[in-house]
Amino acid sequence: MNGTSDKFTVYRTLYTLNQGFEIVLLACNRLETLGLLGDDQLRSCRIMTEELRALANYEVAEALTGLEERDCVRLQNFRAEWETRLRVQGEHIPNPIRPRPTPHPKAKTSKRRRKSASKKARV
Repeated sequence: MNGTSDKFTVYRTLYTLNQGFEIVLLACNRLETLGLLGDDQLRSCRIMTEELRALANYEVAEALTGLEERDCVRLQNFRAEWETRLRVQGEHIPNPIRPRPTPHPKAKTSKRRRKSASKKARV
């Protein structure tokens, strides 16, 4: 893949794929209300549909993670080169407000943070 339009196409296609899975699940619900299939058959169909959705999302997300990481590094390097060029030329470098990264929910917190959090909870 190369370029932003290719990434957009992948994300759009993944969205469309997930819509398709949702249509299958809705069709299972309709079949249930019509009484055409038994509970076990419908449950099996729903489970297989959700499993396939999860597998497809996982595989695409894995492929996109590497691509996004490469793009992130490439664009950070591009920005750094641009800022260096502006400094050398003596031009003002805009200082955009960058959001602070939020830690991943499963990330470990330091002992200091846990202690300060427990102190706040006691107050």
